[in-house]
Amino acid sequence: MAGMHPVVVLAGRQERSVRYCDGARSRGARVVLPGAASERLGALVRSLGDERRVVSVPVDLSSLPSVRLAAKEISANLRHVDALLNIAATFSAITAKPRRVSR
Repeated sequence: MAGMHPVVVLAGRQERSVRYCDGARSRGARVVLPGAASERLGALVRSLGDERRVVSVPVDLSSLPSVRLAAKEISANLRHVDALLNIAATFSAITAKPRRVSR
């Protein structure tokens, strides 16, 4: 559909969301940051700029009713969601000692 901006939901650790949020916004996307309602989340949204392009949705991921309520709020306020990124995992390089193979 012409003229529609992509919508990206970034679930996961808020401090890691900033990099992904900047990338999505630079491509014209609207960004939704679900998370525990807090001053920290509010400050993150404000620091990212335009409130029409970056919004937060309060959710407690340990509560299925809270997740359902957040999904309903997102559905009620946005026509579509193009991508859901769960960036909660942390990856690091694992170095192992070389094994000695006997023949």
